[in-house]
Amino acid sequence: MIPIGAYTPRWLMHPVHLNPADAVQVHLDVQSRQSVACHFGTFRLADEPVAEPPVRLAHELAKAQVDPGKFLALRAGESVEV
Repeated sequence: MIPIGAYTPRWLMHPVHLNPADAVQVHLDVQSRQSVACHFGTFRLADEPVAEPPVRLAHELAKAQVDPGKFLALRAGESVEV
């Protein structure tokens, strides 16, 4: 479980919240075989739009050439067997 939300404004949130680029770097650093995004999409905690974190995560995964199936951002109520 790697958090991807509540990251703006960065000057305030960076000590305690990851943005999607940070989250992808954590995924790579810990050599995770399967990551699941958390801490996004339920309610607005910070200044970014509530739907933005998974969109940015997909962009950052593509940029880092990480298989999107290796870092899932599940919708509310969705489940997956790991």
